[in-house]
Amino acid sequence: MEGVGMNTGGVIKPGIGEEKPGTCPADVDYPRCEGSTLGMENECGIDKKCQGKKKCCFSGCRRRCLLPLDAKENPCPYHNDTECIHVKPAPFECHEDKQCQGTDRCCNKNCRLQCVPTMKAMATCRMMRRFYTIWLCVAEKPGKCPIPITRCAYPPPPPKCLSDHSCPGNLKCCTPKCGLECTKPVF
Repeated sequence: MEGVGMNTGGVIKPGIGEEKPGTCPADVDYPRCEGSTLGMENECGIDKKCQGKKKCCFSGCRRRCLLPLDAKENPCPYHNDTECIHVKPAPFECHEDKQCQGTDRCCNKNCRLQCVPTMKAMATCRMMRRFYTIWLCVAEKPGKCPIPITRCAYPPPPPKCLSDHSCPGNLKCCTPKCGLECTKPVF
């Protein structure tokens, strides 16, 4: 009874019920379940059982309601690879963009590949000019950046972050001294 009105990895199977538009993401559960469906419950049988734009997709181990693939045009959030030198990475969540729902992309975050919102989806970007020009995305983390009181040499050092999203915990991406770095916010 495989495929009654559902999608398997982007291939549409004919069946009962109305088919929603779009292509399912590629298998995302397979590396985790390694072919065993033990303890993996199906979330759906046909598209109309899924809310909103979500489709009933086969994800390697089970049928799940997932957002169909959208254009993957926006860049991944900034990630500082030097943070990962002494870290044993966790297993990857994805290996390519087509495994990620909607406009999410397969990006390096927290020292492993995972599906994350792109910079444009995360926040509204604006052009910042302070010593040099970069695109800086203002994320939703609370607090304000401290006011810099240091005079800087020109050119400034390379940025250590590009957005609040690239900073751990509640730290914000600010210019506390002479370049962007993850900083404790002021409330």
